Parts: sequence; C-alpha cells; structure tokens
Amino acid sequence: MEIVIRPAQPADAGILHERCFRATLPYALFEAHLRFCLTHPHIARLVALADGEIAGCGELTLRGPRAEIGGLIVASAYRRQGIGRRLLAALLDEARRRGAGLAEIHARAAAQPWLAEFYGRLGFALGGKWRLPQSLGGEEIVTLSMPLSAPPALGESRDMG
Repeated sequence: MEIVIRPAQPADAGILHERCFRATLPYALFEAHLRFCLTHPHIARLVALADGEIAGCGELTLRGPRAEIGGLIVASAYRRQGIGRRLLAALLDEARRRGAGLAEIHARAAAQPWLAEFYGRLGFALGGKWRLPQSLGGEEIVTLSMPLSAPPALGESRDMG
C-alpha cells in the first residue's frame, strides 16, 4: 500500500467527515473548523492517502515553542496499517520545521486508556494529568510530551506529498 501525507484541502471535507468524524461532529461544524485550520498561520492539517484514498488526518497547532497534536484519526477501514504512525511522524516533522521544541498530545484518560501506552512506544512520556472543570464533565486529561531536538524512531520513512 502506498501511503502519502499531504496538506489538507477544502475539497477533503466531505470524505474526511464521512470516514473519520461523522459519528462525533456535525458536518457543518467540521467543515467550518477545517476551513479555519487551512487559513490559520499557526495550524497545519495533514491528510493521509492510502493508495490514493483519504484514510485519515491530523492537526498541529503551534503555541509558542510547543506543538500540540490533535485530531489524529485514521478511518476504521485503514487502521493497524501504519497510517497513524506516518501521520504522527509528518506532524512531528512539520513541528520541527516550524521551530517547535516540544510536542504535546492531550487525551481523555477514561475514553482512550490505550493512548498513553501507544504514544509511549513512539517516544512520548507522561507530562502530567489534569481535570476538566466540572461544567465540562470533570474528566481526567493526560498530557503526553516529546522533546523535538531529534526525529523520533518511528520505524518508517516520512514524506510530504
């Protein structure tokens, strides 16, 4: 399978929503967020193509020297094929290119208990835990971080298409 990572485009909204966000986000909200990301100078939204088909995406938000990675999702039909790792590697490369010194990922501990172990295998370490305010559910959030002084050993070459 050929995997290509490229910047997202407005025309990707429909397929991305259908394959990755339909169950969690109304289309109009997703499409508006994608448009915002594509025009914001501190945000990069990347798309993974598997044999030419949209298979997933991820987002990088620069906050000074920190790069926050979010919205990393691979469509269910394409999971467990290395696409998520390739997307993460491309996001980390983009963060380095833009001068970030630290990458962070925030995850809801109860909803995604496997994330800390997954990202730990990729070089991220537990950076802390905090709770959302009770008005937002009071859920525990885990912060995972990775210094960006050297590329992570993710085991695969990275390219931007």
